[in-house]
Amino acid sequence: MRILSVLLILALAPLAHAENPYTDLSAPELRTRLAKVPAVEQESWYQVEVMVFARTGPTTQEYWRLDQRPHLAPENAIHLDGVSPLLPEGADTLDSSAARLGAWRLLERDRMILTDMLSRMEKAGDFRTLYHQTWIQPIRERARAFPIYIEGGNQVSAQPSISPDAGQDYGLPPLETTTEEASDPVPPAMQSEFQGMLRLHLSRYLHVEPDLWFTRNSGEGQPYWVHINQKRRMRSEELHYLDHPLFGMLVRITPYQTETQKNVELMKEALKQK
Repeated sequence: MRILSVLLILALAPLAHAENPYTDLSAPELRTRLAKVPAVEQESWYQVEVMVFARTGPTTQEYWRLDQRPHLAPENAIHLDGVSPLLPEGADTLDSSAARLGAWRLLERDRMILTDMLSRMEKAGDFRTLYHQTWIQPIRERARAFPIYIEGGNQVSAQPSISPDAGQDYGLPPLETTTEEASDPVPPAMQSEFQGMLRLHLSRYLHVEPDLWFTRNSGEGQPYWVHINQKRRMRSEELHYLDHPLFGMLVRITPYQTETQKNVELMKEALKQK
């Protein structure tokens, strides 16, 4: 039995050697290569998938404030793109280096994990997709983590009409209107019915901080906005659900390795054998 074990070890040794191209390097050579790994490759990288949906079935009889409006600053956020994401002015060299490595570029649909779940939800007839995308990025501490701007759904008026007494049912003062606003014949600009910011950061745990807005019309045709801003501590590879009576978000974050990080792992394994 002992002879058989030795033979198995000898037989498998060449295979293990062939799988790691750094085994033949000396310890000093390995340490030199590891020391030259760029800082951006030392960050914790993840694949992020986000799905936002509207409820189309019967909703609760809750009353929603009519005077709420999104107060977002897209110019201070990262804008996702399939080719070249847009970084804010305050981005540092690590952010720009990450973008060159593929961070914040929208990935192909075959990389999505939640597609089957989305199909089942839509077939049930009670949900409508507002946004569904996936991308990779390094996730850093909060002070250095820019929010990501996301939007989707139908196009609606960017300045929906609000009656002067909107909000009085909630003890709020009447909204002010001007003569120019009342007589302006120019049609309003359009915007997405869903828009928001998503900040992902890492300390001891992963965290997601959403600032999401969705607009609907009341039974009287009065437009209004509702809001999700539930901060959530997350575990990687777990599906997390952020809920609202009118819309919701599913987010899943899984560890990801760049090609350099895969090689770093092999170099560290080879170094342990020296």
